[in-house]
Amino acid sequence: MVRDWPAAELIETERLVLEPLRISHAAEMAPLLNDERLHEFIGGEPAGPEQLRARYTRQVTGRSPDGSQGWLNWIVRHRATGDAVGTVQATVRLDGDREV
Repeated sequence: MVRDWPAAELIETERLVLEPLRISHAAEMAPLLNDERLHEFIGGEPAGPEQLRARYTRQVTGRSPDGSQGWLNWIVRHRATGDAVGTVQATVRLDGDREV
C-alpha cells in the first residue's frame, strides 16, 4: 500500500535548528560526516559530496521507493553559529512502527 507521508518541517529549539533536508546540503555535510570513527556507530563509510548528493536525492522524496515507509530527514544546526552539527532521520512504517 502506498500512501502520502508527512513532510519534514522546520523545528527550532533554544540551541538548535532542524532544517528539512535538501539536496544542496550534501556539499556542506560531506566534510562533517567524513570521519571513520563516526561510522563505527552509524554504519557504512564516509561518502564524498557526489555520493551524499545521490543519497539525499533519494531521501528528499520523503518515502521509500515502494511507498511503504515515510522518511523524515533534517540537518541539525547550532542556532548561535548556524553551523551544521549533524543529522536526524525518522522512518515511519505502514504498520505504525517508527524509528529515529
